[in-house]
Amino acid sequence: MKIPTSIMLAAIVAASALLSSTVVQGVGGSCLPRTLTTQERQAGERIAAKLRPLLPPAPAGWKVDGADGTDIASGSCLQNGKSVPQPVSVQVLRNFIREGQPAAAPAETPAAPQPASGLDPQLQARMKVLEQQVKELKREEAETMTAYQEARRAGDSDAQRAAVAKGREIRRAMDVPLKELQEIKRAESQQRNVENARLHETAVAQMQAQLANRRKAQIAITTNSGRALARASKVVTIAGAALAITQPGASTNLLFGPGWSHHGHEASRPWDKGAPTWRVQDVNVGISGNEEVMRALIAALDPAALDAVIER
Repeated sequence: MKIPTSIMLAAIVAASALLSSTVVQGVGGSCLPRTLTTQERQAGERIAAKLRPLLPPAPAGWKVDGADGTDIASGSCLQNGKSVPQPVSVQVLRNFIREGQPAAAPAETPAAPQPASGLDPQLQARMKVLEQQVKELKREEAETMTAYQEARRAGDSDAQRAAVAKGREIRRAMDVPLKELQEIKRAESQQRNVENARLHETAVAQMQAQLANRRKAQIAITTNSGRALARASKVVTIAGAALAITQPGASTNLLFGPGWSHHGHEASRPWDKGAPTWRVQDVNVGISGNEEVMRALIAALDPAALDAVIER
């Protein structure tokens, strides 16, 4: 099944938006934000101070866009009828913007792919002629059936035999235009499939060009996220990360800490329920941007330092 380009782009935008908000993963039930204790706030500030130096500089051809962001938050989730405080999540975030135009930028925006033009006019005209022939033959067949029924009611055997013979003749005559119609419709279907494939390839190429030429990128380092979402994601190997998932051309998540697993479009891990809420159990580095800038940002990261943030 081919996914419409508009849906694919919407999924990419949604994936990018996930990077800009601190998400605290609860285990079942409803979760609401909660006020941090003084100890949690102080621990969060201490962790944020460790994370800020780990944000990579702007890659070549890019610059930092605005001030870095910091967010310290947590929530309480309803579990077995009780409101249970979740671990404190700390996030530091940096935005980037491209300097100048991308090297691969097209001279002009390509025109949107047009739908298939349809069947050849001559074949369309031939189809109408054939359809009219079939319609006329079906009318004659119906008249013959009526004549047969009248002859049967009248007990006229000769008229019945004549009606049956004429009906067979009409059906044989109908086979010719029906066969030609079937061949034309088969050719039309094949033509439509070829055209749809061309339109899909054009749409995919345009989407890839739009992704490659994006002017903005982002990186967010989040502790105690407990999960990472990426539509149509696949697992990739990145040195130093416990698990990494990517949505090609859109986003990549590097995950540190024990217990990560990947199912469908989500990576997740369980909490150590006996740990203090401020203890860092995992680190999630989320990057959004085109392939080139994501590779550059990943290469600039220090996996050992990111893993060392986890308090085991």
